[in-house]
Amino acid sequence: MKVLFEAIYNRFVSEGKFGLTEFYNTEAFADAVFPYGVFSLPDILPGKGEFGVDWEDCLIHFNLFSQTTLATEVCAAFEALKLAFDHYDLTPTGYTPITMEREPANIFRVEKIWQCSVTYKLLIQKN
Repeated sequence: MKVLFEAIYNRFVSEGKFGLTEFYNTEAFADAVFPYGVFSLPDILPGKGEFGVDWEDCLIHFNLFSQTTLATEVCAAFEALKLAFDHYDLTPTGYTPITMEREPANIFRVEKIWQCSVTYKLLIQKN
C-alpha cells in the first residue's frame, strides 16, 4: 500500500525525523548509520462496512535502533515517535482516517544494539 508508506515517511520528515538518521521501509540498508528506524505493514485486513464502505484495518510496525551504551537515544526516538503518531490522523491519499492506536511497545538490547519495537493499529476508510 504505497500511499500508506508515503504518509508514514512524510510524517517522519515533517516531525524532524525523531532524532534518527533515516527511516527505512521494511528493511534498512546494510550500511545504515545509527540511530535509524524501520517501518513495515505486517498485516492489512480488508473489510466492508455498513452501506458497502470499503476500509482497511492495518498494523504498522516500527523498529527503532541505536548503538549507544545507554538506552537514552532509542528512548528519545520512541518519545518522538509517540508525539508524532499518538492522537494523529494519518491520512494516506485516497483514504479517510478512522482511528490510529498504539499497541504495547518493547525496548530491549541484542548484541549491543538497542531496539524499540512499536506497533500501531490503523483503521482507514477508502474515499
